[in-house]
Amino acid sequence: MRDLFQQAPSFMCILSGPDHIFELVNDAYLQLVGNRQLLGLSVRKALPEVEGEGFFELLDGVFRSGKPYIGRNLQVLLQREGDAEPDERFINLIYQPIFDIGGNVTGIFVDGFDVTHQKRAEDQLQSLNHTLEQRVEQRTHELRSALLQLEKETVERETAQIALRQAQEMEALGNLTGGVAHDFNNLLQVVSGNLQLLSKDIDGNARAEQRLENALAGVARGAKLASQLLAFGRRQALEPKVVNCRKLIQNMDDMLRRALGEEIELETVVSGGLWNTLIDPSQLENAILNLAINARDAMDGRGRLTIETANAVLDDDYARMHEDVRPGQYVLVAVTDTGSGIPSDIIDHVLEPFFSTKSEGKGTGLGLSMVYGFLKQSGGHLKIYSEVGHGTTMKLYMPRTMQIEDGLANSNAIPVKGGT
Repeated sequence: MRDLFQQAPSFMCILSGPDHIFELVNDAYLQLVGNRQLLGLSVRKALPEVEGEGFFELLDGVFRSGKPYIGRNLQVLLQREGDAEPDERFINLIYQPIFDIGGNVTGIFVDGFDVTHQKRAEDQLQSLNHTLEQRVEQRTHELRSALLQLEKETVERETAQIALRQAQEMEALGNLTGGVAHDFNNLLQVVSGNLQLLSKDIDGNARAEQRLENALAGVARGAKLASQLLAFGRRQALEPKVVNCRKLIQNMDDMLRRALGEEIELETVVSGGLWNTLIDPSQLENAILNLAINARDAMDGRGRLTIETANAVLDDDYARMHEDVRPGQYVLVAVTDTGSGIPSDIIDHVLEPFFSTKSEGKGTGLGLSMVYGFLKQSGGHLKIYSEVGHGTTMKLYMPRTMQIEDGLANSNAIPVKGGT
């Protein structure tokens, strides 16, 4: 039995008495604690470095209670002979009380295994699993971010392609319209000149004069139509000046209120330090008046119209989404109404010539196309925001200029001159 005890693979020892005196120790136990003298000594004297690690207290508790103790992966620091630092080991052990015939505890049988290598392997595996989880989580996050970026780029690319197609369509339509309007205007000039010369030949013929007057009125309407088409085709003659939009809109206040009527509340919001822009002031006035009249019709003559001016910057991201926009600094004039709004299925067509949602005889469908063509010819940009049932905002972006503002004559202060 002593040989079997001595050669057992687990470390074992027998402690006697309340002081836990080593009576029997096998080779595995000596290998664990280092080859030191143990027999006849108490555990506190034989293993002083273990003081404070809780093992002595566990032995005392088993001896007093008579109940065994089982511990797993217990850490112990052992000072081996010749080592400068304590050796950290992990052990699984059993403290089994030994009873005499009367049932009294006389000693403790200690049995256990050194599981240091197993514990370290488990820790390394756990650390590896944790690291692997972190890497998987990081890679998943990277893939998710890449996917989101790809989706974003795809949406931007599709939006840019749609904007490019729309810009190309408007460009082609503008070239066609401008060319036709130019030739049509030349033909009207020939008709108008001949009709005016004919007026001398029919002098005194009231019936002929009336018909000639009707013909000239038709020529005038045709000339106005040609002018509107030329505006859309960006071929109208412009007289750009350095303008401060704040003053221009303030000068339009009376005219706008008369055009809108008493049932529409007009509000102007002007930001301080507004930049100047190089624009044809008369064409800008026509554009704002045109938008105001469209807003009045959309509100059925009752609601609120807000005209706002501000400085704005269109960045590279915005320019990528809008093919016809150059990034830079702009002066913004926004016209907002509380009308019926524009349905999403027709908002892409409202800038096309002769496209109108108004009933027959209430609009030519050239108002917005003129505004669009005028801004494009001036290096600007028109952006439409609309929500059905909540109103529409037309944003006019005009390029900023560093030049000093030109003096614009106030039409109300100019004396009226009669014709000849």
